[in-house]
Amino acid sequence: MPPEQPFIAKWLESIDYGTSDPASQRPTYSSRKRRRQTTTTTTKTTATTTILPSPNLTTNPSLSPSDRDCHDDRDRDHKHNVDCGYGPAMSHTPTKRQRRDFDTDPDDYRAADVDATPRPTRIELGGRKTPSLASDNDTASWASGRAASEAASGSQASRASSPRKQLARMQLLEDGFDCTNFRAVNLPPSLVEVVKNLQSLARGQGVIPASHRDIFVTNEADRTFIDERWFSPTAESSMTYPQVLAVIAKAGVCERKMHDEASWNVEVHHPLLAAVVRPGGTPSLVDVIYCPTAKIAAAYSPRNAPSRMVDFCLTINPDHIDPSGADIVAIESRLRIGDHVNHTQHEALRRTPIAVSIETKRSMIDGDTAQLQMGVWQSSQLRMLAKAAEAMTPTVVDQSVALDATGTAVKAATCAIPMATVAADARPKTTPSVAEWLPGIIVQGHEWNFVVTCRSGLRDNRPALLSSIPMGRTQEPLDVYCLLAAIRYLCRWAEETYWPIFRAQILGLS
Repeated sequence: MPPEQPFIAKWLESIDYGTSDPASQRPTYSSRKRRRQTTTTTTKTTATTTILPSPNLTTNPSLSPSDRDCHDDRDRDHKHNVDCGYGPAMSHTPTKRQRRDFDTDPDDYRAADVDATPRPTRIELGGRKTPSLASDNDTASWASGRAASEAASGSQASRASSPRKQLARMQLLEDGFDCTNFRAVNLPPSLVEVVKNLQSLARGQGVIPASHRDIFVTNEADRTFIDERWFSPTAESSMTYPQVLAVIAKAGVCERKMHDEASWNVEVHHPLLAAVVRPGGTPSLVDVIYCPTAKIAAAYSPRNAPSRMVDFCLTINPDHIDPSGADIVAIESRLRIGDHVNHTQHEALRRTPIAVSIETKRSMIDGDTAQLQMGVWQSSQLRMLAKAAEAMTPTVVDQSVALDATGTAVKAATCAIPMATVAADARPKTTPSVAEWLPGIIVQGHEWNFVVTCRSGLRDNRPALLSSIPMGRTQEPLDVYCLLAAIRYLCRWAEETYWPIFRAQILGLS
């Protein structure tokens, strides 16, 4: 046995702890924060400090005489400092670092490491804790938790990847979409007509009511060129000229003071949309719904892709016309059997078919993000409409005649043949498919642009986001009139073209 072990054993036996229960001397803390642990116990009137006695160095045979002299000098200096009030009484025995027992009560911090370097607290990021560097165990635990989380959500795209990378990734997915322009694909005839009309309105032809001509010319003649083709007696008036100027002023404030997207939506975008779809505050068949939290249903969302949302939707609201009509009955019937009229289960959109989707961003930023959101949103809507229309597709009944063994003509077994398998020239003439293309609007600050998601894209039966055709701006009065006319045209298209097709192909109503 080494000579120092009997000495240590005798020293431990000579220690007077003052109580038979050392745990009773431990301080308790009500706070969950780490605090520096001491062996000091405090009462209302007195405070006592328990100090472990130093070993008797003179009896330790393992120390040389020079080592003992050094220890004696240190003890003498320390006692002098305490007596003079220069510092607290301290034990020569260093405090043993105690390991936290995570299997015990998490609120019990009595065994905390008192000599550990203070560390910043953990910060919640996206529902996951970042490592606080408090210990290797904490870091390893966090790393293993992160690996498990990533393994569980491996089907989702990383939120840290840029929108441009996510757009490129969507072009590789089987149920993704492509991005291109209107001239890169063969447009359906029904879409060509819409594009031509919007281009005409963007040039200002007949967008200002003739009744606004005098006030417009009086205020704008010295600022801009006046073209008489802008004025038309048949042009509708959604806003007065002073209201147009008020929208321009609000948009200028949002840009100058660098307002966020929500402020643009409240101050500029929603008033413009509401002025068209609710003339005089009266609801109509087409309405606008603010839906920035509407998520795509999992059944229609692209696999291995993040869910995306838009800000506004122009919807069909048949209950504004006839709350107890056949349209409402058909919609409620679909909902009762678990079907949908939209690709989202958002409560505000469950009973109102979406005709036009609108995504807004601040001025001159996030163009790639807007395209990504619109592409994912509308490609999911096309997928839902295609499935719903396929379920409603009529069948051709084959009642051909066959001969039995005796040569007698008998009626063959009746079988239903899906319309998709019938030759194109043998099919009945029908209206365009509801899932052929969907209109959308991407707004970036002042700029409003018309986009389309259609299936006649670069690859067969694969959605493609086509962009873009200018609709108007909120910087000049003429541009605001152009914008109002374009929105009004899309509302008319939704009411007169899209809604009848939707009723027939999705709701099964003639």
